[in-house]
Amino acid sequence: MKRLVPALAAVLLALGTRSLGAAEPDLRTPEIRVLRAEYEASRAALAAKRLSELRALLERHLEEQRRKQRQAMLSGRNTHEADAAEAVQLFEQALETLGREDTFAFPAKVRPALERMTAFCARALASENAARESGYQLLDTRFAGRLQPLLVQQGITAAPEQLAKLWQAALADTGAVSSAASNLPAGEAPAGGAAAVPDGAGASVGMVTNDAVLACRGEAAAWVPVARIGIEVAAIEVISLPVADLAEWVGFRGRGLESGAPWQATVTPLREFTPPGDDVAPAMRIRAVADRRPLDVLEWPGRRNGWKIELRVRPRAPGLSRHGGVLEIDAAAFGMEN
Repeated sequence: MKRLVPALAAVLLALGTRSLGAAEPDLRTPEIRVLRAEYEASRAALAAKRLSELRALLERHLEEQRRKQRQAMLSGRNTHEADAAEAVQLFEQALETLGREDTFAFPAKVRPALERMTAFCARALASENAARESGYQLLDTRFAGRLQPLLVQQGITAAPEQLAKLWQAALADTGAVSSAASNLPAGEAPAGGAAAVPDGAGASVGMVTNDAVLACRGEAAAWVPVARIGIEVAAIEVISLPVADLAEWVGFRGRGLESGAPWQATVTPLREFTPPGDDVAPAMRIRAVADRRPLDVLEWPGRRNGWKIELRVRPRAPGLSRHGGVLEIDAAAFGMEN
């Protein structure tokens, strides 16, 4: 083991990496902010799953007790009617509390006929809480591991315990996104990503994109990447996001108007775009992002909609679905020539 230590140090030196103590990592790069957004969306999905399971459990019991209450009223069985009436009240209160406080509890004393049922629901709550916390821990471990190649990109290595602390620091950091990661040389991609692919018509430089152009409005001789968009959903959603006058990474979250499912989106500016003085929108297009599902453009940014892009995201299967794209604008809008 003693012989391995200097050998490992030599390998790291040869790779040009530095130990954590030699330099402070930049935890505000766009790539790390995107990673953090993915993590937060994954946590939100776990929380939504728990809430959905608990709500479904309470609603099933509530409907069953309402049915029993109606039957008891018709048959004149007063004791059964009283049991069901109290159960209905208990489950209605539990559902209301769950929606307001994200948990519920039953009184210490309930009618004897209800003790087994309420105890079962209490155990289900404890089980769902434990499953959520276990899921959170797995996410922390997995995403801390995904942070490592982004640190290596900065020439920094971290031990597992240091990596865990750095990941928690990245989650807690609310400062402005840095521009370091968007200044990569042409064709170079962040660690773990795909290299930029020129398209022959004014390629995006230094962007982790695919060849595919998902949607386009107008034509341009050259294109400039303006914003990277990431969206995570659990159902089909239509989401409107700002793309103008952004100086730093911004995040959004909400619930679908029809699905009720949580969604999360991020917009990472790659170049600040100021709407033209004549309010005439320049040519725009969306290019696919590696390892992300596509986006559908319903409405392009313009004066009428406050320079927001309206997107539709459609998961292919149940569960969390990650979508993304890079918004590019006619280079002429920035006074750039071929």
